[in-house]
Amino acid sequence: MTQIKVVQFGFGPRGIQSVRPVLCQPGLKLVGAVEIDPGRAGNDLGELFEHPQHRRIVFCDQSEKVIFTSEPKPEVVLLI
Repeated sequence: MTQIKVVQFGFGPRGIQSVRPVLCQPGLKLVGAVEIDPGRAGNDLGELFEHPQHRRIVFCDQSEKVIFTSEPKPEVVLLI
């Protein structure tokens, strides 16, 4: 099955709620996380959600880096 690659912008209360379905849907794959909070930049997304399978997705504070230079390339951006 092909998965749609998703990047989430923002991980405040609404952002966290909007990304939860992405983490649970087999047809969606979270490939990036953009967060301007300097306290989160560089931290692992798996720690926030306590899901070992989401390790290696690191919060980044540079949206252009996540969208244009990361691999795999995202196909959808969630912006809350």
